[in-house]
Parts: sequence; C-alpha cells; structure tokens
Amino acid sequence: MPFVEPRSSTNQDPSRENRRAWIDDANVSVSGIWQLGLRPTWTAPDSFLLTPDARRFEYWEFSYALVLGLGAAARYAMGVGIETAQARAWDLANYARARLAELPGVRVLDRGPKLCAIATATVEGRRAEELKLDLRARGINLSSPEREDAVIDMDEKGANSALRVSPHYYNTREEINTAVEALGELI
Repeated sequence: MPFVEPRSSTNQDPSRENRRAWIDDANVSVSGIWQLGLRPTWTAPDSFLLTPDARRFEYWEFSYALVLGLGAAARYAMGVGIETAQARAWDLANYARARLAELPGVRVLDRGPKLCAIATATVEGRRAEELKLDLRARGINLSSPEREDAVIDMDEKGANSALRVSPHYYNTREEINTAVEALGELI
C-alpha cells in the first residue's frame, strides 16, 4: 500500500493550487516506520508522492555515517566527561583571549562575568573575512562573523567584523599558539 493514497480521484494532483485539498484528502498508512511518513512512495518509474507534511524532510536521504559519527563523538565526550570537556574548552578560550590581547591592533570583544568557550576579537584596519581566509590557507580554521550577523552586539562593541576562535576540549595550547602567531604575522 502506498504511503499517501488519495481517497478520491479528484485530488490526485498535488499542484500548488490544489495542495491543501490534496494534503487534507490524503489517506496515510501507518504500517511500519517506513510507512509513517519517513520516505516518499514511488508510484511509477518516473514519479513519486511525497509525505504530505514536514516529515517528508526527515529521512529522504539518511546519512548513516553522520549518525555513527555522532554516536562516536557522544561516546568520546562521555568518556572525557562533560564537566571536564567544558572546563577544558573554557580554559583554552581564556588562553586564546589572553594570547590575542598580546597582539598589536587586536581588541578582544568578549565581556561579561562568565565567558563561554568562544573567543572573539577584532583587528584594527583589517576585515576579519580576509584574515580568516588567509589563516585558512595555512590550515587554521576560524570563523568571521560580520556586523550583519550580530548588529546589536557589534554596534555595542564598535566592531564591523570579528575573528571567532572556538576551541574544543581536544585542542591544545600549541594549536592556539600556532593560530595567534600566524595572525600576528598577517597583521
């Protein structure tokens, strides 16, 4: 039995004009997980019917590799310990802030009584996007939010763009040093 089967022959075309009626008129089979809307139903060699609601996006192309990777990452994190991972990431971000602040023309943007494991800084006279790309060419991965990504925050801090360092608990201080030294060479 197909997943979506029109109850009448009047609503077999799910065109834009007729979509609501087609969805409302759909008879949904619930025999097994694949019949619960987690995949489309092929109706002919060159056509199929989509699940009539948002569930159509859940399992069309299922990535088992991503699920297995997520499982491995979760097991690794649980082995390290969530509190240990958090403390390590926060320590590395604090170290990154301290190292960035040593560079001439670099202003660390982070503020507040409790900072997270993300360090942001702006470089006087330089676009963060250009620096990010230059660092990426050296194998260093940072991101570079622009003012449009955080208008209120960037305006309050007087910044048009920022370099964002997001260390994880598996990173090392040596990797932070490498990134900061490379940034120093670029500015």
